[in-house]
Amino acid sequence: MSFHQGREPLPRRFRLVLLSVMQATGLPFPDVLTEEEIEHAFDEEGCSFAEEEDDTFTPSLTLWRFLSQVIQKQENRSCLSAVSRIIVLLVVLGRKPCDYNNGGYCKGRAKLPEKVIERLAVHVAHNCEQEIPEDWLWKNHHVKLADGTTISLEDTPENQEEYPQQASQK
Repeated sequence: MSFHQGREPLPRRFRLVLLSVMQATGLPFPDVLTEEEIEHAFDEEGCSFAEEEDDTFTPSLTLWRFLSQVIQKQENRSCLSAVSRIIVLLVVLGRKPCDYNNGGYCKGRAKLPEKVIERLAVHVAHNCEQEIPEDWLWKNHHVKLADGTTISLEDTPENQEEYPQQASQK
C-alpha cells in the first residue's frame, strides 16, 4: 500500500516514515534500522492501533515522531511540536491534516510497547557497534567493561568490626 495515495489510510509500511526521521541527510537510523526490523518488532509484540482509514497516529508515524522528538533540540521536543511536524508531513503527502491537538499523538505514543523500543534500541546499538572503524578498536577488539571486583580479608575481629558480615552470613 502506498504511503502517499490521497485518501487511502496511512499504511503499516515504514519506508517513508523511516526515511523522514529528521528530514536531513546523514542521520544513522536508515543505515542501522531497517523497515523490516521495525515491522518485525511491532509484529512480534502484537502492536497494532490506528487501523481505521481516518486514523493518523499509526505505530510507524508515532514511532517516527517519537524518535525525532527525542533527538531534537529542546525547543522542538514538545508534543505540540511533534504534532506540527506530523501536520506538515500529512500536507506534503496530500492528506488532510490532523487536529493541532497533541492528545491523539500522546495516546499513540503511550501505546508504543516498551519492548519494541528496547528491541529497536538494542538493534541500533548492535549495528552501530559493527560499523566502528578499525582504528577505534583496541588491538582489533571491541572492548567491553565489567566490574567484577572482589576483596578478601582475613577473618579477624578488627576486620569484622570495620567490615561486618551480613546478619545471615556466618
